[in-house]
Amino acid sequence: MKYIFKAKRYFASVQNIYDYLHTLSFENSNRIQAIIPDYKWPTTGLIQFDKVQLKYKDKTDLIFDNISFTINNSEKIGILSKTDICKTSLIDIMYRLCELNDGKIYVDSIDISQIDIKHLRNQLFTVPQNPIFFGTIRFFLDPKTRYTDAEIWSALEKVHLKDKVSLIASQLHYLIVGKTFSICEKQLFFLAKALLHHKKIVLLEENTTSEPKAMGLIHQILDKEFSSITVLIVAHYLSTVLPCNRILVMDNGRVLEFDNPSTLMNNQASNLRKMWRDGETVEGT
Repeated sequence: MKYIFKAKRYFASVQNIYDYLHTLSFENSNRIQAIIPDYKWPTTGLIQFDKVQLKYKDKTDLIFDNISFTINNSEKIGILSKTDICKTSLIDIMYRLCELNDGKIYVDSIDISQIDIKHLRNQLFTVPQNPIFFGTIRFFLDPKTRYTDAEIWSALEKVHLKDKVSLIASQLHYLIVGKTFSICEKQLFFLAKALLHHKKIVLLEENTTSEPKAMGLIHQILDKEFSSITVLIVAHYLSTVLPCNRILVMDNGRVLEFDNPSTLMNNQASNLRKMWRDGETVEGT
């Protein structure tokens, strides 16, 4: 009986591979007149959503329903939504993992749907909520060996990791395995990589297990070292976004409010104030 179940499982894997090969649609990565901006693009990090609509093929409701807003260069923006799909989809459409049904997204005034998809994705940077590493510290930070050890140490110092890495015998050549580094520290490695590669737009996903002290350190680093970088923080907890320049609150595919934290918190009728008063987290339901 055990071998019968194993055989069924293996054949299921074969069926999945067949389905992937024959039913999945390919990305429109070979647009005939795709734009490849100057290698320094984006230079400011200005992001504009113009009447954006998104609907997944297997969903009946719009994920984004005609949303428009502007994120100014160098702003630190907190993003709140009660549904995970809204927050993750925001990252998806920035990377063009799915194409819009209508509307436009502009980065530095260029429509990203017209940009070569590989170039677009190379210029954006995401700090995932559950970081995964491959290889040594040096290889992770600089896989193409474009930077000197001194530059890498400088980036590590800016994110408060230099002291810990310097205490490891193999230092930059340490193979990142096990639990040597916490989840927060692993996210700091990603921030170091963003600084090292001079990224102008960073999307940061808050880890659901993050402690206030850890997020406090991240905000401290963002304020000091990312002052000229646009950062979008996809948050699970209200306290995470309060230090941001502005907070974007979304629900049911629409923008409910987008303003600085003090204005929203001082408005008794605001959605942010209501969430805070009710002691809500904003983890997806």
